[in-house]
Amino acid sequence: MIKIKKKGFTLIEVLAVLFSIALLIPVIADINTNNVMLQRKSKDNYNMYLIAMSLCEMYKKNSEFYKDVNYTIF
Repeated sequence: MIKIKKKGFTLIEVLAVLFSIALLIPVIADINTNNVMLQRKSKDNYNMYLIAMSLCEMYKKNSEFYKDVNYTIF
């Protein structure tokens, strides 16, 4: 009798791979959502910093007290 080797995957192997992928999808989606939220917060903080810097520069340019002073107000 000659034994014939079957090539391919069994149904159990395919189902195990699909099940593991199905478990990883929510984890990856959650990480992506958290990164988007952190990016938005970072952008908001940077915009607040720019607003504060522009207010300081405006105050420095329009204030009589700071006309003779040559340093940056933060």
